[in-house]
Amino acid sequence: MMTSSNLCWAVVTWPVNTLTASLNVVAEILFIACVGVPLLLLSTITIPLALMISLFAGLYILRQSVVATIYNLYDDFWPSHKDEPAAGLRARPYPPTELRSEQASSGARLTRPLELEDCLVERAEPRGLRRRRRSRASGGWSSETSRASFPELVRRPPFTFPS
Repeated sequence: MMTSSNLCWAVVTWPVNTLTASLNVVAEILFIACVGVPLLLLSTITIPLALMISLFAGLYILRQSVVATIYNLYDDFWPSHKDEPAAGLRARPYPPTELRSEQASSGARLTRPLELEDCLVERAEPRGLRRRRRSRASGGWSSETSRASFPELVRRPPFTFPS
């Protein structure tokens, strides 16, 4: 049974309890709005993004290993393909410099891939020493490579840092 003191206590504490409960609900709503919703949005963006990145990275690694395996099998079963020129390299209609004089008289044409050694053999002088000069007799341009044309390049001492 409810006594008058209990009734008085209930009447006094009911608004306080109601206000506290209301503030708790408001606090929970604010917490969800300020913390929960951004976390939810962040997780809906980052988790699929992380999954996609890991999926593409895994597929790329798998592709690289499959390609490497195919190349290794190709090398194992068809080792003669290394002697053939690659499809992407440009074939030359003439041999390297040291063989040109021997085969020039016979008129033989050699087609093989462009190699670094050939490029190095063909360029006898550095680029900085090449000069084009107009020939007065012919009226045209002729290419001349000569160290004597650039005495300042030949006689200059090497650069040293001032101490």
